[in-house]
Amino acid sequence: MQILNIIFTIVAVIANAAMTYFAITAWFELRRMKRDFAGVKRAMVVTTTITVANHVKDSFEQLNDMKDTFNQLVEDEQYEEAERLKAAITDAERNAKAATKLFKDICGDSCDVVVTKVKKHCSEED
Repeated sequence: MQILNIIFTIVAVIANAAMTYFAITAWFELRRMKRDFAGVKRAMVVTTTITVANHVKDSFEQLNDMKDTFNQLVEDEQYEEAERLKAAITDAERNAKAATKLFKDICGDSCDVVVTKVKKHCSEED
């Protein structure tokens, strides 16, 4: 009976040591994973910000191209096509403003949004 008690005690000590080792290992692994997850979260925020910013930038570039085309159509006296394009420009302006608002909602805490209007000055020599 005494030997059985000693064997049980030795097995219990080994089991407790193994559980303690696994608990400590799990704690350190969870801590490392939490740190890695915070890095992934930061990378996701940056990626989302860049993606949405590119979308907003492309919206405004497309709008500027449409306005340039509109001005060219007016100069070429193609008024019917210019009128159709004007309606499309109105929709594009609304979409660009909505994209800017979406960008401010999503990424407003990580960066500022500044929209400026720049007029192109082209000369015949260019």
